[in-house]
Formats: sequence, structure tokens, C-alpha cells
Amino acid sequence: MTIPGLLIALGYEAIFRAPISEIFPGLYQTVEASIEERLADMEKNLQHSTTKGRKASSIAANSNGFGSVEAQSRSQLPHASQDL
Repeated sequence: MTIPGLLIALGYEAIFRAPISEIFPGLYQTVEASIEERLADMEKNLQHSTTKGRKASSIAANSNGFGSVEAQSRSQLPHASQDL
């Protein structure tokens, strides 16, 4: 399967008036699962980390920001199962 570039995918969204996640639901689910897995690994690594000082603060700040962005994104993205 060929994965379209971002500009092509956004073009499809404009043409078909449907979110990219609905046009490519399988790809969306694959990306979503991958991100969930990476977030879980990152959280686990941070819980077991012995890093202290500036580096720990930086890691914690990035972790919190990434989680917040992920949560916001998930709440704003329509799912393939939702009606238009």
C-alpha cells in the first residue's frame, strides 16, 4: 500500500469533504496504536528513570506536553465509526 503525502491527503480531505482519518481509517488506526504504544513506553521509562536535575525536568516537561497534545488531538479527531 502506498501512503500519500500530507499535501495529497489534505487534498483528498478537501475534495471528499471528509477527515483524513475517515478516508484512511486503517492507516489512522495503525498510527493511533503506534502512538499509544510509544506513550506507554515513554511513561514506563520515565517511571523507572533515575535521571535527576535539569535533564529530569526537561524529560518531565516534554512528557507532560506530549501527553497533553495527544489528549487534545484525540478529543478533536473524528473516528471512522462516527457519522458525518
